[in-house]
Formats: sequence, structure tokens, C-alpha cells
Amino acid sequence: MKSVAIKCGFVLVIAGIFLFSSLGNQSFALSFNDFINNAPGFNQDTNYNQDFSWTHNPIPISIASTITYAEVKIMAYDVDSDATDTDPKVIFSGRKEVDNIYAYDNGLKTFLGPLIGGSSVWEYTTFTLGSNFYDDIINGLTLYLDSDALGNNPYWVCQIGSSELKGTMVPLPGAFILFGTGLFRLAIYRRN
Repeated sequence: MKSVAIKCGFVLVIAGIFLFSSLGNQSFALSFNDFINNAPGFNQDTNYNQDFSWTHNPIPISIASTITYAEVKIMAYDVDSDATDTDPKVIFSGRKEVDNIYAYDNGLKTFLGPLIGGSSVWEYTTFTLGSNFYDDIINGLTLYLDSDALGNNPYWVCQIGSSELKGTMVPLPGAFILFGTGLFRLAIYRRN
């Protein structure tokens, strides 16, 4: 009976070491994905006075997992970030279009960057999210579009078509739980 318990302890220790050592290359990484394409404000022209926000679904993270990477990929139409000085809209307004994306970090609107794209085409802009957003991702990340951030040109409009939040998480605490349980078992049975 004692040898079975010792073997179980060794198996748990070895499993914990294996899991912990394999996390460096994230071979046990789990992925998450939340895709939105029908939030209020999506798929309609928005200009300088029609800014809006949307919230992704909460990402269920078990206590045995930690987020290691996250990004949001936004599909937008008619962003015009590449407009030239000869574009009639640039000539009329005297400037290019700038549509900024923000994410809320514990309630604070935080700048992620501008959307990138051409005139009258759908294009993707991807923003990598720092670890400061991981708790917001778990609870439901809110994003905000500041359409035509520089002013009031009615010709500068864009549309948001979709927003995809995705990333990876690893069971790092799980490796410690296995390893610790195995060591604890070995220590208990060694005493006896």
C-alpha cells in the first residue's frame, strides 16, 4: 500500500515537471475567441458625432489558467487612412481621416491606435493587448470607436463590420498544483 502511494506521488511530481517544462513553448496553450459582427453601430456609416462602443463576451478562464497573449482584430470599411493629398475629401477638409480605437482598462478609456485602411474597401487592423487588459478580457472587454477623431468633416465616415477578440492561455498554476500535490504525498508517506 505504501509503495502504491509513493508511486502515485512520483507520478504527480513527474506530471507536474512535464507540464511546467512544456509551458515554455506553450504546447499546452489553450485558445479563446469571441467574434462580434452585429453590435449596435456596426455596418453603418459613422462620422465625427456618431462614436460608439461595444463589449465582447466575458472569456471564461479557469483558476488553473493564465492569459498569455490577446489581440483584437477589427474589420472596418472606408477608413481612408491612406488618402492622398489629391483626394477630393482631403482637398475639401484639408486633412486625412483618422479613426481611433480605444479599449477600457478598468474603466479608463485607453488608446490602442488608429484604424488602417483604404477608401471604399473592407480591411483589418489588429491591436495587441497588453497584460493590463487581461482582467477586462475575463469580465468582457469594451472597445470604443472615435470616428473622424480630428474634427467635423461630414465626408469622413467609416463602418465597423466585425471585432474579433482572441488569444491564448496556459495552465501554469495547474503545473504547480500537480507538482506540489506530488511532493506533499511523497513527504507524508516518507514520514510514515
